[in-house]
Amino acid sequence: MKRLPPPCPRPHSSAVSVMALTSPSVSKTVHFVGSICLPDTPTVFQELCLSLSPHLRRIPDGETGKRGGFIQFQKDIFADYPFLLRETISAPAEEAGLSEAQKSIEINLKPLEYDQFAISSYKEFCKLRDEGAIPQHVRFQVCLPTPINIVCNLVHSAWRAKVEPIYEKAMLRVANQSTQLD
Repeated sequence: MKRLPPPCPRPHSSAVSVMALTSPSVSKTVHFVGSICLPDTPTVFQELCLSLSPHLRRIPDGETGKRGGFIQFQKDIFADYPFLLRETISAPAEEAGLSEAQKSIEINLKPLEYDQFAISSYKEFCKLRDEGAIPQHVRFQVCLPTPINIVCNLVHSAWRAKVEPIYEKAMLRVANQSTQLD
């Protein structure tokens, strides 16, 4: 059995193709979702296309920069409500309920930013596609976490029922904006 390289390598082009296509049972189409540990979006696009072009149908932007920690950057949207956040993702579940005063607090989240990242990355994708660095058959892929992922990992359990529909509504706005890329 071949040993896989460590997660999130900073590969040169042949390392990605070896990693993705060494097993005979692996499909000849490669599907990436979310984070790719490379320094920036243009590098993600270029490395994936250089390494795996015939095997790609779509590519994400790699969630580079402040999104490199998956959902951790979403803590920023709760800046006005620090009491909503869990101390750490691994903290034990809290059981306390909300007081009547807490239930009446109106929560207005800051922008989630996923749509802004998608629009910016799509512009870079189009530029590189027009220059020939990304093949014409490859499509741009937007990756979004589920609201429950954000809420369960970042929000104190007592606040989840209140926060989840608010976050879900905000994520639906993001998804709608992200479909308006052209």
